Amino acid sequence: LATAAAGLQKGQISKALKTSSGDGYYYVQLVDINDTQVEYAYIHVPLTTFNDQLKALEKDGKLTKYIKVDDVTTQG
Repeated sequence: LATAAAGLQKGQISKALKTSSGDGYYYVQLVDINDTQVEYAYIHVPLTTFNDQLKALEKDGKLTKYIKVDDVTTQG
């Protein structure tokens, strides 16, 4: 998040940044920056409701998976 904030101008807000775990998005706003520090504010938008709804559909047999997508962290 600090790296994303450092690439912004003061007051500017980033585009949506996907979390490394894939469970949501962050929006970052650069508050202040100098040679040694980056000050930023952020909002985390979790996708838990969406994921919970998908799990419920799968549990009820209303969702069929046709492909398997490996987690990027497990690919070698």
